[in-house]
Amino acid sequence: MIAPQELRLGNWININGNPFQIEMPDFNLIVNKNGKSTYEPIELNEDWLLKFGFDSNNVAYKIDNDRFVFELYFYDAWNLNYVEKEKFGNGSVELSGYWKIHELQNLFFTLTGEELKIKK
Repeated sequence: MIAPQELRLGNWININGNPFQIEMPDFNLIVNKNGKSTYEPIELNEDWLLKFGFDSNNVAYKIDNDRFVFELYFYDAWNLNYVEKEKFGNGSVELSGYWKIHELQNLFFTLTGEELKIKK
Protein backbone atom coordinates (compact mmCIF):
# COMPACT_ATOMS: atom_id res chain seq x y z
CA MET A 1 0.00 0.00 0.00
CA ILE A 2 1.07 3.53 -0.71
CA ALA A 3 0.18 6.45 1.53
CA PRO A 4 -1.40 9.24 -0.55
CA GLN A 5 1.11 11.80 0.76
CA GLU A 6 3.93 9.78 -0.88
CA LEU A 7 2.60 10.49 -4.36
CA ARG A 8 3.35 13.35 -6.74
CA LEU A 9 2.07 14.17 -10.19
CA GLY A 10 4.03 12.10 -12.71
CA ASN A 11 4.58 9.13 -10.37
CA TRP A 12 4.04 5.65 -11.81
CA ILE A 13 1.85 3.20 -9.86
CA ASN A 14 -0.15 0.02 -10.56
CA ILE A 15 -3.90 0.30 -10.88
CA ASN A 16 -5.66 -3.03 -11.37
CA GLY A 17 -2.27 -4.57 -12.22
CA ASN A 18 -1.46 -2.06 -14.99
CA PRO A 19 1.21 0.66 -14.89
CA PHE A 20 -0.39 4.10 -14.67
CA GLN A 21 1.17 7.58 -14.55
CA ILE A 22 -0.61 10.04 -12.27
CA GLU A 23 -1.87 13.19 -13.96
CA MET A 24 -3.74 16.12 -12.42
CA PRO A 25 -7.36 14.98 -13.12
CA ASP A 26 -6.55 11.48 -11.78
CA PHE A 27 -4.92 12.52 -8.53
CA ASN A 28 -8.11 12.93 -6.45
CA LEU A 29 -9.65 9.77 -7.89
CA ILE A 30 -6.79 7.57 -6.70
CA VAL A 31 -7.80 7.65 -3.03
CA ASN A 32 -11.33 6.53 -2.18
CA LYS A 33 -13.57 8.28 0.37
CA ASN A 34 -12.30 6.14 3.27
CA GLY A 35 -8.71 7.18 2.59
CA LYS A 36 -7.68 3.63 1.69
CA SER A 37 -5.45 3.22 -1.31
CA THR A 38 -6.89 1.67 -4.45
CA TYR A 39 -3.52 1.23 -6.09
CA GLU A 40 -0.22 -0.56 -5.55
CA PRO A 41 3.44 0.39 -5.93
CA ILE A 42 5.51 -0.83 -8.87
CA GLU A 43 8.61 -2.81 -7.95
CA LEU A 44 11.93 -1.28 -8.95
CA ASN A 45 13.62 -3.50 -11.54
CA GLU A 46 15.98 -3.40 -14.51
CA ASP A 47 13.21 -2.91 -17.08
CA TRP A 48 12.01 0.27 -15.39
CA LEU A 49 15.54 1.62 -14.91
CA LEU A 50 16.25 1.16 -18.62
CA LYS A 51 12.92 2.83 -19.51
CA PHE A 52 13.98 5.83 -17.43
CA GLY A 53 17.21 6.10 -19.42
CA PHE A 54 19.70 4.56 -17.00
CA ASP A 55 22.76 3.05 -18.67
CA SER A 56 23.71 -0.45 -17.53
CA ASN A 57 27.08 -2.16 -17.30
CA ASN A 58 25.54 -5.42 -15.94
CA VAL A 59 26.46 -4.35 -12.38
CA ALA A 60 25.11 -0.83 -11.94
CA TYR A 61 22.56 1.50 -13.53
CA LYS A 62 23.70 5.05 -14.03
CA ILE A 63 22.63 8.47 -15.25
CA ASP A 64 25.75 10.55 -15.75
CA ASN A 65 25.47 14.09 -17.09
CA ASP A 66 27.19 17.47 -16.69
CA ARG A 67 25.56 18.14 -13.31
CA PHE A 68 25.53 14.81 -11.47
CA VAL A 69 26.05 11.04 -11.38
CA PHE A 70 23.07 9.03 -10.09
CA GLU A 71 24.04 5.36 -9.80
CA LEU A 72 22.10 2.36 -8.49
CA TYR A 73 23.21 -1.22 -7.93
CA PHE A 74 21.61 -4.13 -6.09
CA TYR A 75 23.49 -5.88 -3.30
CA ASP A 76 21.13 -7.14 -0.56
CA ALA A 77 19.12 -3.94 -1.23
CA TRP A 78 19.20 -1.15 -3.78
CA ASN A 79 22.26 1.03 -3.18
CA LEU A 80 22.44 4.60 -4.41
CA ASN A 81 25.53 6.68 -5.04
CA TYR A 82 24.78 10.28 -5.98
CA VAL A 83 27.47 12.87 -6.71
CA GLU A 84 26.91 16.48 -7.69
CA LYS A 85 29.60 17.61 -10.09
CA GLU A 86 28.94 21.34 -9.70
CA LYS A 87 29.11 21.49 -5.92
CA PHE A 88 32.21 22.36 -3.95
CA GLY A 89 33.04 20.19 -0.96
CA ASN A 90 30.94 17.16 -0.08
CA GLY A 91 28.22 16.95 -2.73
CA SER A 92 27.55 13.24 -2.47
CA VAL A 93 24.88 10.97 -0.99
CA GLU A 94 24.95 7.22 -0.31
CA LEU A 95 21.71 5.43 0.54
CA SER A 96 20.31 1.92 0.47
CA GLY A 97 16.77 0.62 0.57
CA TYR A 98 14.00 -1.32 -1.10
CA TRP A 99 12.51 1.50 -3.16
CA LYS A 100 9.48 1.29 -5.41
CA ILE A 101 9.22 3.23 -8.69
CA HIS A 102 7.32 6.20 -7.20
CA GLU A 103 9.87 6.40 -4.36
CA LEU A 104 12.77 6.38 -6.83
CA GLN A 105 11.05 9.14 -8.82
CA ASN A 106 10.61 11.22 -5.66
CA LEU A 107 14.19 10.58 -4.50
CA PHE A 108 15.58 11.46 -7.93
CA PHE A 109 13.60 14.73 -7.96
CA THR A 110 14.68 15.61 -4.41
CA LEU A 111 18.37 15.11 -5.18
CA THR A 112 18.56 16.43 -8.74
CA GLY A 113 15.62 18.84 -9.10
CA GLU A 114 14.71 16.97 -12.30
CA GLU A 115 11.84 14.62 -13.09
CA LEU A 116 12.67 11.00 -13.89
CA LYS A 117 10.80 10.40 -17.14
CA ILE A 118 10.44 7.44 -19.46
CA LYS A 119 12.94 7.76 -22.30
CA LYS A 120 12.85 4.32 -23.93
